[in-house]
Amino acid sequence: MTRGQRPAAGVARAATGTDALRSGAWDRLNGAHLYTSAAWLTAFAELGGMTPVSAVSGDGTAGAVGYDARTAGVNPRYTHAWLYEDALLAPVGSFAMLGGCSGYAGHLPHVAGAPAASRREALAAVVDEIRSPVTLLAHLTGEEAAQVVGAELLSGAPAPVLGMVTSELDLTGMREFDDYLGSLTRSSRSTVRADLRRTADAGVDVRVERLADVLEEVAPLLGSVQAHHGHDGSAAGAAGYLHLCLHGDLAAHAFAVVARTQGRAVAFALGYRWHDTVFMRVSGLDYDVAGRTAAYFATYFYTPVRLALEWGCVRVDLGGEALESKTRRGGALVPRWSLSTGASVDRARARAVTAARLADVRAVAGSAVTDGRVAAWQRLHQDLDGPARSTG
Repeated sequence: MTRGQRPAAGVARAATGTDALRSGAWDRLNGAHLYTSAAWLTAFAELGGMTPVSAVSGDGTAGAVGYDARTAGVNPRYTHAWLYEDALLAPVGSFAMLGGCSGYAGHLPHVAGAPAASRREALAAVVDEIRSPVTLLAHLTGEEAAQVVGAELLSGAPAPVLGMVTSELDLTGMREFDDYLGSLTRSSRSTVRADLRRTADAGVDVRVERLADVLEEVAPLLGSVQAHHGHDGSAAGAAGYLHLCLHGDLAAHAFAVVARTQGRAVAFALGYRWHDTVFMRVSGLDYDVAGRTAAYFATYFYTPVRLALEWGCVRVDLGGEALESKTRRGGALVPRWSLSTGASVDRARARAVTAARLADVRAVAGSAVTDGRVAAWQRLHQDLDGPARSTG
């Protein structure tokens, strides 16, 4: 369907803004994926300046969301330059950013068994509305990336790359914290027990609270982490981001875990209870005290695990970064793949970028990345790439 042509009955129609996300149909398609939920997309639209373009297929089985994105105005990890590094042969100024804009967990909503034609229809409606010759689907699981390529959901031959690796903790079948401990290796159990002793011996008080009640108290801790990573470390900037994270319907799902010593907050973590998963979003630290007392692990790992078990959740999404700490405490590694069409990408170099990132992850996560796992991820890149091409 060309732009400006009236869609036939039953054909996906693209909508700009958040009104189309609020009927409930979007979230029924989206399911357990927090970062493409109506609540998350609405918060980033209303407070983050990210206006979504969405569509649902005519048969109601598949959806898609995207953004008319400018490289200079989005999270760097959602840009071609960051993802493809020297495999990108020419700069990309604007593009259709598909599958979400944050959270490093891209997704195209659909029901189980949705026809490939319906998924193509919804995605094409969004791409046609944005009208950019360059598309980017960032941070998909390997399974979903394979679906996109295998069902040819994107027109053209997408150039793949391993963008990053995140971590999640599988709690399936577990009821109590001791079940979690029992699932770990002996070395990991020793690590966890040592953390718990350090926190107890230091007299750290750990509580679960409403983020709105502690936002101003914990914002400087988030600012400290942001400054540590070279970003804006101001308490005001951190508070602004936390306000976004509890905007609108997100507030009902958000919780804060706060660790205090002598009444002073020294660590906190923000999480969400969403369907069957606890999503951990950000942490804030007084690096000196949190390091000595293991307060970071108390707030970001162990209390969320206890909450997930109490709520009957089956996983904790631990996000990216600090992979060594996460794998030592039972986290499994989840590679996140990105696909692009229309950009000038050297596919051989993109494979080298993937190989280099795998080497980096292995250097950090150690034994959690076996030879077999590296080989499997390299094979997946080859499968996503298809026949070798010099450029895309």
